[in-house]
Amino acid sequence: MMKRGESNSNLLAGILILAVVLSGIFAYYSAVKFGPRIVGSVTENEAYANLTVETSTEVNFTNRDINWGSGIVTAGQTTANIDTFGNIVRGNWTAVTLGLVLANIGNTNVTITMVAGKTNSTLLGGTTPAYNWMFTNNLSGSCVNDTRLDVWSYVNASIYVCSQLGYLTTANKVEIDFNLTIPYNALTGRRTDTITATATAAGS
Repeated sequence: MMKRGESNSNLLAGILILAVVLSGIFAYYSAVKFGPRIVGSVTENEAYANLTVETSTEVNFTNRDINWGSGIVTAGQTTANIDTFGNIVRGNWTAVTLGLVLANIGNTNVTITMVAGKTNSTLLGGTTPAYNWMFTNNLSGSCVNDTRLDVWSYVNASIYVCSQLGYLTTANKVEIDFNLTIPYNALTGRRTDTITATATAAGS
């Protein structure tokens, strides 16, 4: 039979055990509910990549010099003819086999206008001189659908050459060839002219 003192001791021990258990449960619940936490959240944000591509309208003479050297009309003849296809007729100038070559080195199609500084009379003088030029594709397809190509015409102050000169390196060059008729009584000394090309953006 359990004595009264032992019963009280057992009851007290039970109460202490229950208090410890309840304290543990409360501590665990508090840690879960109120303790430090790491929380991930999804918010909407944006990033950007930005650049600007500039348009470059630029041309360059890749062959910029034509030089027939010194010569004279053959004795007894009224004229001599020279050109940039290697022909020398009734004269003794040095043959030239390539005209001026103009390349589109930008990144857009361009419209080309050529300006010469002289005419037949100011460059050559004499009786019935001729100073002609012709524009052709140095690379196939460079200047398309233009009726000014492959036609000889008198050199004058300004001429519209090509409405759409491409910029791809496989099709971006035009050639300017020359044909001169030099009279026996032409102006003497060094005869020169300056050819200027102007390019404006033509779109695609």
